[in-house]
Amino acid sequence: MKRCSAVAESVDGKIYLIGGLEPMENGKGTRVSGRNQMYDPATNTWTERSPMPTTRNHAMAGAVNGKIYVMGGRLAAGNIPVTTNIDTVEEYDPATNLWGPVKERMPQVRSGGGWATCNGKIYVGGGEWITREFYAALRALDAYDPATNTWETLTPLPGAVHGNAMGCIGNKLHTVSGKMRAGGGPDPATAEHDVLELPARGGTR
Repeated sequence: MKRCSAVAESVDGKIYLIGGLEPMENGKGTRVSGRNQMYDPATNTWTERSPMPTTRNHAMAGAVNGKIYVMGGRLAAGNIPVTTNIDTVEEYDPATNLWGPVKERMPQVRSGGGWATCNGKIYVGGGEWITREFYAALRALDAYDPATNTWETLTPLPGAVHGNAMGCIGNKLHTVSGKMRAGGGPDPATAEHDVLELPARGGTR
């Protein structure tokens, strides 16, 4: 199945591809997906798993202690001027192939942000906020702790960005590239590389 704007996380040597956008049968446009597929590199096979309850695209995610958490994203397909971003957090257990109760919501609705898992917490940085009135890229940086089901709002990123990539090495959180304005317009991309020491107290470039 062709798909884009999904999230991917690995648990126990297998990769899970969740949500995103799928092409319509008539080839005209896309629809939002809750599809959950598992790839096993050992056998080079794909397996359908329990679909995500909330269909969404451009979400963020993380895997902690064998469970996958999908956060935020968009309910609508395409670039349309309506409020479709969400703050919903859902937990998937690959061992049981079940989705659990909805978790604590994100501090704010957002989609298209970067994410990384570090020291048992999932960090979400940047993203975009879309309403009928305006589009905006975000500086927000938040951390989710699955052990306590709580969010912590941290020092914002040095600059607003969405579509950024994030990773954690040692005790440092890296956020790289992205776009400085929301909405998919002709705005320039950025090559900035921000590094934040955890716990995050601002960043350096």
